[in-house]
Amino acid sequence: ALSVLLDTLAYNTHYNAMLAHMQANESFLDSAIKRSSVVSLAKSLGYTPRSRRAATGHVNFTLVPDPSFTNSTYSLSRDTIFTASVNGTTYNFYPSSTVTATLETINGVTGFVFNELPLKEGTRVSNSFLIDASNLSGPITIPNENVDTSTLRVRVQKSATDLSLETFMLSSSLLEMLPTSRAYFLEESIDGLYTLKFGDNVVGKQLTAGNIVIVDYITTNGVDANGAKGFSCSTTLTGSGETKTFDTTQTIPAASGQNKESIDSIRRNAPKYNTTKERAVSAQDYESLILASNTNIQAASVWGGENNDPPIYGKVYISLDPIEGQIITERDKDEIISTVIGPKAPVAILPEFVDPIYTYIGLKVGV
Repeated sequence: ALSVLLDTLAYNTHYNAMLAHMQANESFLDSAIKRSSVVSLAKSLGYTPRSRRAATGHVNFTLVPDPSFTNSTYSLSRDTIFTASVNGTTYNFYPSSTVTATLETINGVTGFVFNELPLKEGTRVSNSFLIDASNLSGPITIPNENVDTSTLRVRVQKSATDLSLETFMLSSSLLEMLPTSRAYFLEESIDGLYTLKFGDNVVGKQLTAGNIVIVDYITTNGVDANGAKGFSCSTTLTGSGETKTFDTTQTIPAASGQNKESIDSIRRNAPKYNTTKERAVSAQDYESLILASNTNIQAASVWGGENNDPPIYGKVYISLDPIEGQIITERDKDEIISTVIGPKAPVAILPEFVDPIYTYIGLKVGV
């Protein structure tokens, strides 16, 4: 009996020790294994893991309207479906936003011309959530783990009878937040789904009971749609007599699609992102902000103009290395400057991109 009791106590001690060991591991970003633990620790550093990203293609699209269509302008809806294929699989694409074109004549053809029209792969989804008195600030959970959070559009309807809408914008900083700011905050929850939180009339505007939150977004196949080309549109836009033409010489195949950020990537990027403190001053700040916001870049090299050869003051140089099989387009660079670096960098510093120089090493090994 004493032997059985000792075995039981030993087992209980071992079990508690193992439990304490695992709990301690999950309490630190470097040793945590569960995604929920890593995400929670990254949240304390102000870092939100990237969701899936939709592959994006660009087309030059000309619409010659049906003779019965007499308007001089045409708005191409963001819900218009385009298709393209890769490896025998067809994917749906949507314009990033509603675009309006004016009737014009080019090379004897009169129609509506949409140049460099960005198309994102996936399926458009819309969810509605009724706000009650116990949930004025959220959270509201987006019920789809394949969401591309960069495509989120959040609008608040006054009530079921008052259909007026207010658009809320994503906020990642409290620096310019007012009690009346229509903003929402984005987080990844413990179950891997993304949640929206709203203000409390101190930091951001609070919702009221009876509001209806309308969230629409794109769910995407991520990397699977990269390389899709041969864009077409089977939707009738102006009438049965219309003609739709795609300039294949100017079409850019879909690229930059990515899956959800991995645990290792979160573990690597969260501390670096935290050190930037929402500003781009040092070279490390530039690197961290770029890597945290772009899924198709695996490495970045940044140096100040004072370290350039020859020195050129007032500039910062950026060289980007894309993930294998991906490309970094001029549009990607423009977006990095305008949305990632520009709002956080000193006014007098001008960023300039430099193409990387690759050195390929061949090894001849004798044993």
